[in-house]
Amino acid sequence: ATGTLYNSPIKGDVAIPANVNYQGKQYTVTGIGDNAFGGCTQVTSVSMPASITSLGEQVFLSCTGLKRITVDSNNTVLKDVDGVLFDKSGNKLIAYPNMRATNYDIPEGTVELGAASFFMCNEIKNINFPPTLKKIGMLAFGICSKMNEVTIPETVTDLGDFAFYNCTGLEKAIIKANISELKRYMFSRCTALKEVLHEGSASAADFCLDFHVCLNNL
Repeated sequence: ATGTLYNSPIKGDVAIPANVNYQGKQYTVTGIGDNAFGGCTQVTSVSMPASITSLGEQVFLSCTGLKRITVDSNNTVLKDVDGVLFDKSGNKLIAYPNMRATNYDIPEGTVELGAASFFMCNEIKNINFPPTLKKIGMLAFGICSKMNEVTIPETVTDLGDFAFYNCTGLEKAIIKANISELKRYMFSRCTALKEVLHEGSASAADFCLDFHVCLNNL
């Protein structure tokens, strides 16, 4: 069965229950739907029980006040690492709370950054990528307006569409990743972007067509 846990605006610290009672019956909460907390700008933290085994897409999209996501240690599919949401293996970073910190070192062992995992993290300024990282998902850093410079390591083989979309403070990008296929509009609307350095096999012309930057900046 599916249903709605909250039918009015929510704010503050939210604890998702493991069980709910409805019309005299008890139900176990096992999943969270797509964009379930989308746009809940006054939610500051979310804690998830061990019973959650299914997580939708972009559950916390645009939660601009979110500081922490925690998961019961007995959960079999999810975990948090210092308030950041990962899958249980630690291979995939699913969601970074928008207001968690201005600097973040992605833990070594992380292989993938999920789609929109840092979307609208307007406080974040510096990101350090681990040598284990291989994939950066679509819109992963969309609208991270305070990021000034980014260096994508050579281990990355997949950069998603719109990965740095509308990062209006971004001035310099160093792409060490040896990618041959360019996804759509990686730096679209990065209005402050002055320099893109690329060491991969894609041509400069492809960058201009797909990323909306000028040839003389490559």
